[in-house]
Amino acid sequence: MLLKKRGLIFQDESWACHYLRFIGYFRLSGYFIPFQVPGDPQHTFLPQTTFDQILQVYIFDRKLRLLVMDAVERVEVAMRTTISDVMGLTHGSHWYMDKALFVDSYNLFAYSSCQVAGTGIVS
Repeated sequence: MLLKKRGLIFQDESWACHYLRFIGYFRLSGYFIPFQVPGDPQHTFLPQTTFDQILQVYIFDRKLRLLVMDAVERVEVAMRTTISDVMGLTHGSHWYMDKALFVDSYNLFAYSSCQVAGTGIVS
């Protein structure tokens, strides 16, 4: 196994193979970097690095991502509901169909410092 040749320690190889099969080597490979010797072109792992350590970082990141997305979803729903309530009370139940309430000349890139060949799209 390539990871073993690079110095990664496995407590249970069948367990590690299970995770590699269902998470994927390339998805996990980004989590290898802090555990590897800096600047080593062979991507050797630091001494005493275990697969479990890397997996725990991946699991932590996954749980954090789920918590953040849950919070973002709550904020999104609250904002949409507030906008809809205010606009509905002010302009009626079909406010979203009134073109006069929207600005169609808004330039998304007007305040961006990004430029691609003068288009203002990406730096």
